[in-house]
Amino acid sequence: MGRLVGAYLRQTEREKAVNLSLSPAGEGAELPANYKAEEDHPESAFKNALVYLAEIDAEAVGIAIAKNVGATTEIKRLWADPDVRGRGIGSALLDAVLQESPGVVRLSVWDWRTQAARLYESRGFVTVPSWDPRPGLVCMERPPSNPAPEH
Repeated sequence: MGRLVGAYLRQTEREKAVNLSLSPAGEGAELPANYKAEEDHPESAFKNALVYLAEIDAEAVGIAIAKNVGATTEIKRLWADPDVRGRGIGSALLDAVLQESPGVVRLSVWDWRTQAARLYESRGFVTVPSWDPRPGLVCMERPPSNPAPEH
């Protein structure tokens, strides 16, 4: 789990450097402390979360992490290993979270991750006013009256 979360966070840091004109984070660059804790101790960082793991031939290749925030479920992380993308892993993880979350489901996505945003829109998510002030972050929700389609 930590390997997948770390890969997600490192990719995000590299993308933020490019898209937000920040100092580039090299391949071996340390993650910020709050993110490093997610990689090193995911069992503590996500203690009160639902963790969905996708495996191929007993190897973890994707992860979704969702937390209940009041009556809302928030997807905190959704990641498929780049080596297995295009095989429906991200879609399957998203669908698993949605199947277990009958109420409002929310998430945030960087505006340059257009493919991910299209996936979320295909499952009924819509852009809503931001709850996160970071530039480039788009907040989305799937209302409870718009259940995920069967796939």
